[in-house]
Amino acid sequence: MAAAAARGDQAAFNELIRLCSRTIYNVAYRIVLNEQDALDVTQNVYYRIASKLGDFRATGSFRSWTAAIAAREAINHVRSPHHREIATEQETLELVSETDAGRSAANPRELAVENEQREIILEAMGSLSEQQRGILTLRLLEGLGPKEIASVLDIPATQVRSQTHRAMDRIKGFLKRTVE
Repeated sequence: MAAAAARGDQAAFNELIRLCSRTIYNVAYRIVLNEQDALDVTQNVYYRIASKLGDFRATGSFRSWTAAIAAREAINHVRSPHHREIATEQETLELVSETDAGRSAANPRELAVENEQREIILEAMGSLSEQQRGILTLRLLEGLGPKEIASVLDIPATQVRSQTHRAMDRIKGFLKRTVE
């Protein structure tokens, strides 16, 4: 399908975007930590995919390729002078309520615990650098290895490993302080 889209097949391109849009948004959001910024990054990623579709090599998955583009774009966005600060409490609550809207049949106590955990994780992610958020997103959510992440972010694999370790230590410390 990617080959057809690269040849200009608009229906194939639209289908590829449909299949990857959730992944692109999720990667962007986990790095920029702001809904509007994530939507902006997502739009930029669609443009990048359209312009770089001919560069895609079928040796890897298309989803991983788009996630890598999303991570790079999100990190660049966070580093830009126009970046908004991380999500406000209100934005976080709105995101949580949107996520849980379709789950009204679940136990209210379980939903409350999940919402609290989600908020703590968002705060913990906010304590990381944009590079660390990008690395963790690609590692934990997309399942990329250190070498793949290094290639995507154009940094040494040793830096990926050390940043992963530092990020996990920071999150563990944050969670330990939050629980105490």
